[in-house]
Amino acid sequence: MGKLFNLKAWLTVVDAARHLSIVFGEEVTEADVLQLALDGHLKLSVNFVNHAVARCGKVIPLSQAKIVPIMGRNVVLALQLNDRDFLELDEKIATLADVWDLPLIGNERLDVEHKYQNLTDGPAVTLQGLDGAFVKGQDGQLCQLQESFDDNEHQAGSEAHLRKLKEHIARDNIGSSKAQELLDQYKEKREKFLKERKAKKDSGNDSENYYPAGGLPQDSVLVVRTDALREFEQSINGAPAIEIFKNDEGYVPLVANLEGRYEKSFEMLPDELKPLVERAFFVMPWDSLDVENRRSRAAGYDYKNDPNHEPATYFELIAFSEELKVWIATARKESNDAKVVALLDVADRMEKILDVDRERVGLEIQELRAMKQAEKDNSRESTKADKPVSTREKRTLLTIIAALCGNARIDYTARGASQRIKEATEAIGAPIDDGTIAKVISAIPDALETRTK
Repeated sequence: MGKLFNLKAWLTVVDAARHLSIVFGEEVTEADVLQLALDGHLKLSVNFVNHAVARCGKVIPLSQAKIVPIMGRNVVLALQLNDRDFLELDEKIATLADVWDLPLIGNERLDVEHKYQNLTDGPAVTLQGLDGAFVKGQDGQLCQLQESFDDNEHQAGSEAHLRKLKEHIARDNIGSSKAQELLDQYKEKREKFLKERKAKKDSGNDSENYYPAGGLPQDSVLVVRTDALREFEQSINGAPAIEIFKNDEGYVPLVANLEGRYEKSFEMLPDELKPLVERAFFVMPWDSLDVENRRSRAAGYDYKNDPNHEPATYFELIAFSEELKVWIATARKESNDAKVVALLDVADRMEKILDVDRERVGLEIQELRAMKQAEKDNSRESTKADKPVSTREKRTLLTIIAALCGNARIDYTARGASQRIKEATEAIGAPIDDGTIAKVISAIPDALETRTK
């Protein structure tokens, strides 16, 4: 299969098993390939022979998800993928063709498990998923497969309902008169069904004509990309250790070390880089992002942590002021005047702080670099007294905290607020105990009162 293998973009599972048997010199079965995929060692894909329909979306953290109150409870308008990530689906129905990867996080995993159990004479898979089946594009885009109500035999007026009706007439020897009556009733329901479907599509709500698929399409084929097979072979045979590049400051720049590797899955990254990537991509995991977002995240991490870059404090305030603009625009769209006024006040005060910083930032950069050099020269055990924070700075920071709590829908005066903020600090890998948090937020009302005088 040597020369032909290099020309093919993918192989069927049977051919993939045959290829691996030749490569490793031992028998590899179709069931082995499926088990390797289920265990996370080999990426499995699906070929949509006759296309498929889906709703695609983007992976976001909870902080970016839309939350609406329904019957006294806050409901997240996105599908929860894991403890950190949510999938925000587009309303548009997309047509998928050719080969897509299987993330194995929904009913597509149950389909693979079912096929594996059949091949190994195992027990029947009785589990069912509620969120449907998912596929992933090579650019990292995640999609939820959909089925049309026209293919649902339980939907009155659907094509599938007609097929079921004709089977019933034939199987139960329904007389011609009664059969015609049933078909006439179906015709009325069909007209109503088509009218309602067209109205939904014309109003921009075509997604309401579909529902999450219970699994992969019956006419789809499980396959393995040849690139995935090469990566698997490399992981088994062992790749040579790479030399980690460090700059003059001893810092390991992610951008430089990840060059040529942004298209790979996390599993396929060199072991030497995995701890660095896990730390840098803690909030948004590597495999949940596309190539461009991986590059952007790596560059942002280097910008904040590389000693060769200017200190982060001033520029983080710049970034925060830009975020404020987005929040203000969102509040205006929601016609939330109170939030707009509060955020505009924070933005105004932030701008005043930045005006002062712009005049002295050059001096601060020199001072901070001198401090970093001094810390390098001293032992790690040496300590240095922190410069006390002025009352004005405290009030500014407390005002910012209050604004962030408001945007995150956390009532800092309510019982349990400290615990919610504590969980948020744990989520970003910088835990603070709830006692300390309670002490800080208890000072917010006084700071706000002074600000508004």
